[in-house]
Amino acid sequence: MRRAPATDKAVGAYPVALSSGALRARLGRWFNWTNLISMPVVLVVAFMVTLPTVWLVVISFRPSTNVAGFTLRWYERLFTDPALLQRGLNTLLLAAGTMFFCLLIGLPVAWCLARTDMPFARQLNALAILPFVTPPLLGALAWSNLLAPRTGLVNILLRQWLGIEGNLGPINIYGVWGVAFVMGLYYSPYVINFVAGALSSMDSTMEEAAFAAGANGWTVARKITLPLVLPAIASSALLAFVFSAGQFTIPALLGVPGGMYVYSTTIHQQAKLWPPNLPLATALGMVLVVVAVALTWLRNRLTSRGSFVTVTGRGFRPRVIRLGPFRWVALAFCLLYMLLAAVMPILSLVYGSLLSFWRPTFAPSDFTLANYVALFETPMTWNAMKNSLILSVGGATLTMALAVVAAFITVRRKDPLAQGLGYFAMLPTAVPSVVLGVALLIAYLRPPLVLYGGLGILLVGYMTHFFPVGLNAAASSLVQVHRELEESARVFGANFLTMLRRITVPLIKPGVVAGWVTLVVIFMRELAISVFVYSPGNEVLAVQLYELWNDGRVTRASALAVLVILQTAIILGLLRFFGARVGSEWKGAGQG
Repeated sequence: MRRAPATDKAVGAYPVALSSGALRARLGRWFNWTNLISMPVVLVVAFMVTLPTVWLVVISFRPSTNVAGFTLRWYERLFTDPALLQRGLNTLLLAAGTMFFCLLIGLPVAWCLARTDMPFARQLNALAILPFVTPPLLGALAWSNLLAPRTGLVNILLRQWLGIEGNLGPINIYGVWGVAFVMGLYYSPYVINFVAGALSSMDSTMEEAAFAAGANGWTVARKITLPLVLPAIASSALLAFVFSAGQFTIPALLGVPGGMYVYSTTIHQQAKLWPPNLPLATALGMVLVVVAVALTWLRNRLTSRGSFVTVTGRGFRPRVIRLGPFRWVALAFCLLYMLLAAVMPILSLVYGSLLSFWRPTFAPSDFTLANYVALFETPMTWNAMKNSLILSVGGATLTMALAVVAAFITVRRKDPLAQGLGYFAMLPTAVPSVVLGVALLIAYLRPPLVLYGGLGILLVGYMTHFFPVGLNAAASSLVQVHRELEESARVFGANFLTMLRRITVPLIKPGVVAGWVTLVVIFMRELAISVFVYSPGNEVLAVQLYELWNDGRVTRASALAVLVILQTAIILGLLRFFGARVGSEWKGAGQG
């Protein structure tokens, strides 16, 4: 039988050889600058996310850390061991308590800022994110200084003023509700931002119609305002629940001293045993991941249901509620929130850093700079500062470089590659930091990529967990840039790299700079991942701070905390300065 001659088309169901011209055309479609740059980014992101996740699942079904096999004993133990059941209950109570305090604090503050004639509302609206400036680690240290049962400054003063005998004060921060209160202070900005935004963009026509029909303020709030902002309330509350369920830092510093363990601190405990019980740690982590994924999905469903919200066009101003003399009460409530969330903790850290040992005193002769001098005389401090600077600046730069290309793919392309990258890139948001820390420790202790023992594992861990921050910053700016500018560059012969360097990146520079500085701040203060994967000699500032507090050197830890706050404030100041300059340059370029 004769073989059919080769043609450019398939005969029947079987393709035949392509002509050289058709082959070059097909290869040209695949091997171009766009794909040559895009594919490595997709592979890097997929590798960073997939490798630790796969090992997390695999180890949770192993009989022991170094023994291969399959067992469900660790998952069975979660529901039969009384101690683990109690820690699961503590986790649930802590997350629910945090959500309760977030709503208790955040809803009134959001309403006062967005819909009332409260004095200084605009200034306080800008300060509502102050708790984000103070990392949870520093907030936990500060509240331990204030409300520790034996040594807390407030408890000591209350014992003296109230004549309480013994060495225990009336307030105990080392418990579920104390930890939930502190976490509520630091997660309440989510509720404030979500709800205040919904209230500000809500059409008040329906409210005015209800008032015209004779309804009172309570009826209007209950039947009209609340249902319209309910998705924002539920979404922010679920977000607070998810974050608090996987939070490690505050429960470790305020819960463990009182004997209150949750899943996150239990994971750390099991991973740091010798020999470590990684299967149990990963099984606990998988429970947190499942809860986080389920609640994140529920949150996304709530935020996508726009039928509950009315958003109007230009020229709309929401109805302002006149509080009369109660506007000063509203101002006092908002100022109290600022005082508790930011001012008191920072002042307590400054106070503690100036004492040789912790005690209630206001005599000038008792204050000293010895803690700061000792920190700078300690080689570990300089090493930690160097490591933190390298990881924060270098890691933020690498993350944003990947994020810019990934944002271009996800925003500009609509093929399966872009969709897959979008899913992979956002997956780390559903994994608590403490769980990812265990997964990274497992994944990079063995081939194909052994990173443990250096800064590399910290760098990869930070980039993996916080890559979505950089991606969101770049993508949110990119969607505002019309693709016609990029298409014009391609028409005039610019390749993908030239177009990205000369057109896309300059136009989205404000978002890139904002994302970069945000990542620098986050990397500088990250503890949950660092405490799992660092090795001796590769400590960072957050780990040194945790170790100082864990060793009982409270005043030295307070001094280091003050230095971290100053460093964070300087970085945020640079963000404001360079962000304004970049923004003005960008506007000027647009006008030209």
